[in-house]
Amino acid sequence: VLPRAAAAASAAPTFRIVFGAYLNHVPEEAERGEYFKVDTSDGAVCQITTGAGRIEEHGIAISSDGARAVLHANFESKRPITTHMRLWSIDFSATTTIPTPTKQSPTLISGNVEGFVELFGFCGADTRDVYVVTSHKSKTYLNCLCSCGGGKGGCGVTDHDALQESNASPSCPPLISRDKTCWIEESPREFARLVIGRSSSKQCRIAPLPHPQMPPDLRPAWNDFVCTRVEWRASDGKEITGFLFSASAARLNESMASTPLLVHAHGGPAISMPLRRSDATNATRYPYRHYLAAGFNVFTPCFRGTLGFGDGFAQANIGGQGISDLDDLVTGVHALKLRPDTPVGIFGGSYGGYMTLRALSEHPKMFAAGCAMYGFVHNRFMTFEGGDFTWETEYLGSPDRWPLSDHADATRSDIFDKLCDISAPTLLLHGEDDDICTPSQSHVAYHVISRKGPDVPCELVVYPGEGHGFCKPHFRRDRCERSLAWFLKHMKVDVDGGVAPQSLLNGSSRSTSVT
Repeated sequence: VLPRAAAAASAAPTFRIVFGAYLNHVPEEAERGEYFKVDTSDGAVCQITTGAGRIEEHGIAISSDGARAVLHANFESKRPITTHMRLWSIDFSATTTIPTPTKQSPTLISGNVEGFVELFGFCGADTRDVYVVTSHKSKTYLNCLCSCGGGKGGCGVTDHDALQESNASPSCPPLISRDKTCWIEESPREFARLVIGRSSSKQCRIAPLPHPQMPPDLRPAWNDFVCTRVEWRASDGKEITGFLFSASAARLNESMASTPLLVHAHGGPAISMPLRRSDATNATRYPYRHYLAAGFNVFTPCFRGTLGFGDGFAQANIGGQGISDLDDLVTGVHALKLRPDTPVGIFGGSYGGYMTLRALSEHPKMFAAGCAMYGFVHNRFMTFEGGDFTWETEYLGSPDRWPLSDHADATRSDIFDKLCDISAPTLLLHGEDDDICTPSQSHVAYHVISRKGPDVPCELVVYPGEGHGFCKPHFRRDRCERSLAWFLKHMKVDVDGGVAPQSLLNGSSRSTSVT
């Protein structure tokens, strides 16, 4: 029986199961844990890592013969959130514990070592070779690593030439054999398609995949949706990357300067952001397609703190949350060179919800409206209400420093004292059972902003039974319809094609629960 805190398990068809287990019973941003194995012959549980640091739900795989495992961890105690995880190989016939990483430790990683491991696993039932999909600077790479070669403590890369820089999907495992490889390719220019290659040749065969189509009477069609990479320099000269999504190439190019813009501040912030054209049309955690179909462009900056750009970049907003990363976002909007009268809105969830409120308070003239989903306004209060001490410890310092008035560095990222500066219409969405960014954070924001009166519309919607994010289909639909209606109304954008639900266009300031 696996422990309650166990993540997903991997089993060999012979006699062995491996799994990861988190150390804390409350959700942690650091996701600290250890990995274990169970031999089904006697049921004995053996811990195979010590001080693994950050682990992940599907973070360990075992070969079919049960003799080797590959796991994903960073073995980091000081900065487990912002240190990229690596792949580690362990031979059960040789050792039972992976030591603290040294130069001699067996590590498996594809592409640039600054990349983020999106997917990995064993290539087949009769091999110990491992495939790895990594993202680096928003590009994805697929490699095959020889887990039992490469000399002392190392791992050699096989001759699967077709797998290099392949735009491999970060969400779909490839199928790899000794002489043939199949994977799903996604790129900024192409939707997902099947690629079939051979290890002895760089030539690949590409097969298109069917995609859902919009009704023929509704334009623009999803096949017209496009995205592109944008690069600029922040105020301090730091190179920043972002993505721009649009419903058509013409809207992305000729009319971009006059097309209403929505900025998506991503959550985390320590998450990877590979660029895929399908993000424009998919029903993801933060879907764009309803915004694009209604006439907006969507801009997603990979600000400081994002994974996949190296540890230095991921740790660059420590002590500067809502400051340096917000500057990355704002300078990105300026880099698009919009017309002065082009309306700009902003939305995001979790850390993106915090960034939305921060942006609205710090740059009231730039943003015409905002939608903050399950965000936070006060770090210390969130720490002790939720019970996760790893967030504040890594980003701001020890949560045991009292009183707060004596530690300006612990509070300068908070927006509690700046909520009164918000003057743009603000929509707040939160899950009733959110135990990470608790709903009290949005309640506080709502009460502060709503006291400014009817000139600053503010609405709070609490979804019953939902946690940190919205899962139930009818609530996800309500989120999309309600946020779209909010931006159309308060950014004074004409409804394009009747996409916006008229029943929501006339909403007033209120706090409510949706059932």
